[in-house]
Formats: sequence, C-alpha cells, structure tokens
Amino acid sequence: MIPVACELSHRGHEITVETNRANWRGMPTYQMAFRPTKVTGVNKTSLAWLAETIGYGQEWADIQGSLSYFGHFIPEEFDAAVSTTKDMDFLEDMTLDINGRMTAYAVGYQHFPGIIKVGEYAWVDKLLGKDAPPPMPEAFTGAHAFGAVHGFGKLALKGRVTPCGFPHLDNVRIDFGSRMNSVLIQHPGGHRGIDGHAWLANICKSLDFAGLRVYICPHFLPARGHDASSLVKGLAGYGFLRAYMIRNWWEIAGYCDLILTTGSSAAYEMWAVGLTNVFVMNIAGGHRHEKFGIFKDLLLDAAEDLRRLVRGLPGSAQATEPLTKEVIAAYRSLHTGQGAKTAADVIEGKI
Repeated sequence: MIPVACELSHRGHEITVETNRANWRGMPTYQMAFRPTKVTGVNKTSLAWLAETIGYGQEWADIQGSLSYFGHFIPEEFDAAVSTTKDMDFLEDMTLDINGRMTAYAVGYQHFPGIIKVGEYAWVDKLLGKDAPPPMPEAFTGAHAFGAVHGFGKLALKGRVTPCGFPHLDNVRIDFGSRMNSVLIQHPGGHRGIDGHAWLANICKSLDFAGLRVYICPHFLPARGHDASSLVKGLAGYGFLRAYMIRNWWEIAGYCDLILTTGSSAAYEMWAVGLTNVFVMNIAGGHRHEKFGIFKDLLLDAAEDLRRLVRGLPGSAQATEPLTKEVIAAYRSLHTGQGAKTAADVIEGKI
C-alpha cells in the first residue's frame, strides 16, 4: 500500500489514510510484543515506521504534505478506495455505495502478485470491445494446483485482475555477487507456532560444523524475546556465538549459498526477485511450513535432510519438481520493479 500511495501522490492525487489508532498513542508496542500476528494499530507513526522498514522511509516522508489521516472516512467524498486482498469484504461494500462513482481496488500481497478492480471483470471488457489487462500466469489462477491451494480462483471472482508483482519490492535490489559459503536463516519471530531458541541453535551448529557462515534475519515484527539482541543471547545460552544478524534479507541474500525459512511468505518475495535457493524447514516445528506442502522438493523434514542438502551445495539448493520450477518462474516473471506504477495505472483507468 505504501509504494502505491507514494506513486499516486506523485501523480497529483490527494490521499486519505483511514486509521484505527490515535497518533498520540504512538506505536502499538503491546501488540507487537505479545500479539505479533494480530497487529492492528494503524496511524501516522506506525506507517512511518513501516515505510522505513521496507525501504520507503524517504519517499513516505516526502509525500506527507499530500496525505490526510482520519479515523473514519465518508465514501461519498472519494473517487476510489484502495486496500488489500485481505479487506475484500470492505472493498465490496465500497462498490455498492449510493453515489455510483466509487471504485475499489485490492492490492495483492503475501502470495498474490496482482491488483483487483473489485466488481468489474475482464470478460465484460472483452464483450464491450475494451482492452483487457494481460492475463495472470496460470500459477495464479484457480485452474492451477498452487492457485487452488491459495484460493486464487475465488479472488478472480471478485473482480478484474491485473498482474503487477509486489509493489513493496520495487526498491529491493539484490546483488548477486560471489557466493560467500554462507546460509541465510529467515527467523519466524516467535509466537507463530515456533518458540524458544533450541531449534535455531541446533540448526546453526549443524551449519557451522559444515563450514558455513550463518546469517540470521529477525522478523520485522518479532514477539518479545525474539528480536536480534534476544536471538544473540538465546543462541549464546546454547553455546553458539558465531551468528551474524542482519536487518533485511535482501542485504545479503544474493551472496548466500542457501536460504532457510520456516514457512514465511517472504519466500514468495525472494522468488520474485530471482532467489531460487530457498528451502523450508519442517524440523523447526510449528505449522508454518504446511502452506508450502505442495512443494515437496523444498521441504526439509528431518535434520538429515538439511545435512544432505548442505553436503551437496551449491548445486543441491535448487528446485527439482516441474511444479515448483513453474511457480518460481511465475513469480519472477511479474517482478519488474514497476509494481506501484502498474497498480497506479490500474487505479487511474489506464489499464
């Protein structure tokens, strides 16, 4: 949402952000520490923090003069409502507004790299002789096994879908330099079915024994006891002192021989920017890995699976199944670094 708002502001649009937390209350620190998967505090302060976190701090600061923040807005005052695919019910209600000119758009994220104009459809455009948007790759449709797992067919029933990639990756630049005999671990952040540090220490020790340097990227929203300093202390308690903490995965990912996650949707973002050496660890516990169950060749079910993968580096760190390769290629095909511009074109009716 932040890159799209920046692009629309640059084009001269007035943007109003609906908030649900008074700005004087600052960051929703309690939620962030104890309910990290259910952080709902949206205000000027939290959005500025988020913009900085994803590499849009300056762009977001530059457009503040054209933004307004309100706890509740009246639909009749606006030309369009823009939210995400998780707010589809809200957006569908907006399209039923009595003024007859409200349009609503859902920006995809997590695993859906497209934007939806709610309540309008490409097949109607075709009947009316209008140009339809380019089709989504088959992997992102309900006809595909991957799309079926994630309910992409239901999303397509909500409106006109245009591929745009992930706008929040527009500023991400991966340096594919020489590999550094290293592994990047994307930490789950705690309170997400995987707690404690013993599992991480065991994996780090196994990688270190194999002669690999270990980098760890803490979660952007870590529960209490799972931020960078807590991870360092936790690993030290298990006798491991050689992990390197990084703020953003894209800082180092291009140099790593292997990337390990516990089932984070960041894997889809990594595929989009060209990182294909991402594997998912069931051995950490929890249930986060289950969303990747369709990719059998990427799942590490036991410690021996990880050891076997490491022994075969660098060649072993690649997908082997046709379906996995197809989905990875589909994400990569939609990343152009122009996601926000494409989304803004759709909102302006240019596509």
